[in-house]
Amino acid sequence: MRHYQGLRYAEIAEVLGCPIGTVKSRIHYAISHLRDRFERKGILAEGGAP
Repeated sequence: MRHYQGLRYAEIAEVLGCPIGTVKSRIHYAISHLRDRFERKGILAEGGAP
C-alpha cells in the first residue's frame, strides 16, 4: 500500500484498522525478510549494498 499506492502510515493504519506502530513494524519486518532472501540468493550483497 505504501509502495504501490503511495499511502502514508496513518492512511494504511486506517484502512487496515490497526495502530500506526503495527503498520511500521510490519513494513520493517517485510523489508528485512526480503533483504535476507535476496542476500541468500546472491542478489544483494550482505548488509544491503548491491
